[in-house]
Amino acid sequence: MRLVSVVIPCFNLGEYIIESVISVKQQTYPNIEIIIVNDGSNEKNTKDLLQNFPIENIKILHLETNNGVCVARNIGINHSQGEYILTLDADDLLLPTYIEKCVAILDKNMNTGIVYSQANLFGLANGLWDLKKFSISDILVENLIFSAALFRKKDFLKTVGFNPIMKHGGDDWDFWLSIIELGNDVHRIDEVLFLYRIRKNSRSRMVDSLKLLEIKKQVKINHPKLYNNKHDA
Repeated sequence: MRLVSVVIPCFNLGEYIIESVISVKQQTYPNIEIIIVNDGSNEKNTKDLLQNFPIENIKILHLETNNGVCVARNIGINHSQGEYILTLDADDLLLPTYIEKCVAILDKNMNTGIVYSQANLFGLANGLWDLKKFSISDILVENLIFSAALFRKKDFLKTVGFNPIMKHGGDDWDFWLSIIELGNDVHRIDEVLFLYRIRKNSRSRMVDSLKLLEIKKQVKINHPKLYNNKHDA
């Protein structure tokens, strides 16, 4: 049974991270490693919590300064032992069968490099997260895959990882394109197995139209082979 490493970057999200870790601990898939990366948290409650975490068998890496989610994810993945990787934001949740069902797809399909599911929103917004069904042409226009998809560590090691040059966001989009560039297929499970929290300071709510244009421009620069082929994006 393959080990899955769940990497959870955390910057000042102590009020949510216990719930997120519990959602991983409650997975029906038994072979999971959990790594929290404390990305230089400076909020007292978060710092205290991560210094004395109440749940056992969690590896916690402490970074002295805030480096951003890309660096935190990359550090966590580089310290992981799993063959499969999942990066979970510290305020989001997995439903119990998510990892089991994703692993089954990766195990059976060596050409598949990314597995994810449908998702619901919760918090300040509720209901189905209306992401388009995956296609190569559509993912060149907009991100279709949330950051908590499952992928292979060996593929991660062939890329630059989550690229810190994506300073306005879109780092997960950029990373998925890197995995696709390796020749991998993508599989979406048509069942809601992931919950994405909407809060006042969610990264997705901080991206305005100008930042979105910069993100799209940078993605095209980072992936010329994808954008110079037959797909018009």
